[in-house]
Amino acid sequence: MLFDKRKSNAGIVLWGDIYELKALYQFIFDVQEKSHLIANTDLSPLYSLLYEIRHAYDRGRRKSTRDWFGEDETPIYGFDWFWTDMIWQAGLIRAAMAHMPLNRNHQAIMYSLEDIVASSIEVLLPGTSNSFLEAGLRIGASGPSSMYKRGGSRTHYFLELTPAKRKAQLWMLVNSLDPVWAHLNRDNMPDFEKYENFDFYPDFKW
Repeated sequence: MLFDKRKSNAGIVLWGDIYELKALYQFIFDVQEKSHLIANTDLSPLYSLLYEIRHAYDRGRRKSTRDWFGEDETPIYGFDWFWTDMIWQAGLIRAAMAHMPLNRNHQAIMYSLEDIVASSIEVLLPGTSNSFLEAGLRIGASGPSSMYKRGGSRTHYFLELTPAKRKAQLWMLVNSLDPVWAHLNRDNMPDFEKYENFDFYPDFKW
């Protein structure tokens, strides 16, 4: 898999061929169904990610080609992944893996996914990828309770910002999902509750 960072600082396009994306989908689906941390959770925060991956390999999102160093180009397919979703979703998947039987394929796909997340963060904010991965894991380990609304509210707020402010406020937005961090920094955070009841994200330039 590979990625393109968007100039808008809204997130990345995650690319893969049909086999890579199907393998990613099946892996996350297994985590969703088998992990005791998130199985049988209404409105799981991973459903939206599974939805995007499935539409990507069904050729319903973005399309491009990959050059294999002189070989014929092969088709690849991609989907948009917002920074604010990517970090805690990756953390939730990693945390959920501790509550299910695993095989080497699960681990290989997760390491590949974490490499995409870390590498893309380094492009946006050099030197911060480990801190963001640790924050995502800490948030994920607390479980998916109300994460659907809380995560969505942060993304809604995030997309209303300018590209420069998205970059500047990403650390705060991710950590605001940690109840302890949010309590300690409550005087310096926006009111996210008004963004929780939404049907669609605001229009923005990707």
